[in-house]
Amino acid sequence: MKQVAHHPAMTYPAVPDFFEELSRNGSVSARALQFLNLTATRTLEVLHAEWREIDQPAGVWTVPASRMKTRREHRVMLCHYVAASRMQDSSGSHKRT
Repeated sequence: MKQVAHHPAMTYPAVPDFFEELSRNGSVSARALQFLNLTATRTLEVLHAEWREIDQPAGVWTVPASRMKTRREHRVMLCHYVAASRMQDSSGSHKRT
């Protein structure tokens, strides 16, 4: 069996500076990485997310069963940062529909 090499974890004190750097970056990739970290979901779930799955007033992202490893719908409670639409591109519009 092949050994798996994991990446080292970021230290807790380094997280705020990392998120600040991502915020300044403004790219779609940086926003996706923020969203991934804030929702603790899988990469492909985030990469295939669509804005229609996110109920901003309720602060819930519903990932359809078809994209879940378990094949069951998954509801992710969103923190204020995500629910308040800070996951926009630099022009303020949402890229995915």
